[in-house]
Amino acid sequence: MSFGKKTGRTAFFADLGREVVRLSEIPSTFTNPVCVGKAVPICPDGGLTCIADVYVTPNGGVALVFPDLTSSDKGALQCAAGSLRTRNHEWLDDVASDYFFETEGQSSLVIDVMARIGFMGYSNKSALYSAIDKTLSGGDALLVVGDLPFIPVRYSRRQFIQLFSEQVGLDPDDMTDFICELESLDGVAATVLGSDLIISYTPAGDTFPIQLFYFRLRPNRADLCVSPRTLRYALEKNRIPLSAADNLFAFFSHFADMSKVKPSPEDGSVGLLYMVPDALFSEVHRLSEKIKQFSQSIS
Repeated sequence: MSFGKKTGRTAFFADLGREVVRLSEIPSTFTNPVCVGKAVPICPDGGLTCIADVYVTPNGGVALVFPDLTSSDKGALQCAAGSLRTRNHEWLDDVASDYFFETEGQSSLVIDVMARIGFMGYSNKSALYSAIDKTLSGGDALLVVGDLPFIPVRYSRRQFIQLFSEQVGLDPDDMTDFICELESLDGVAATVLGSDLIISYTPAGDTFPIQLFYFRLRPNRADLCVSPRTLRYALEKNRIPLSAADNLFAFFSHFADMSKVKPSPEDGSVGLLYMVPDALFSEVHRLSEKIKQFSQSIS
């Protein structure tokens, strides 16, 4: 499939190499796309070379965005569609590995990214890759020209750190050092998803990631937050006692902006803690120790 522009937005369907025809709308199953590659050459044998950005969804959907093509470039789209039918999940893993090494400093496969974000655990790897293979071999990838018909990941890590630091008046190197030190811990990963940069911990084995805290960018605003409810939900999902995070919560409370804390009038619980970034950054060694203790307590 491809989705493009005519007077408004126009869609195309690539059917087994025979022709490219327009669709009326983007498939409803194409949700939560994650960027796994930028400026990737699509080079069918003896055909045209096209440059595309690559996106994958948790249910195995694949989209390629062609910034240099228009809806009238059916020949190029047909060549690209034919080339995709010869690819599989291993190709996407290679694309993702190169992209994340360049943008984040470490290689990640498609399943690594999906797991860090929290879309699935590693036990879903076979199902995800089988769905990707079916999408590619069946000619069901979405080929996009013109404006994106979905909202993807918006920032590279470097861009996110730069923008967040500008908003809160901090040195980007301090935020980079803070994140890198945390990522040196086993199981800890930083992932940019939309307007959030999420710091998560994934226990060993077949488990789901546990969001520890996140950075969020908004128009003219930037926040560093801990969501007790989200963390507790992840613990329950992994069948870990809620008390395992008590020491972490106690530590985070020392860096919370109490003027922004709004306890529930019903039970006094706090849904969100707004952290003071520079104060937390200065205690990254203590935070690392708390995360290690948390890891040991649930292992």
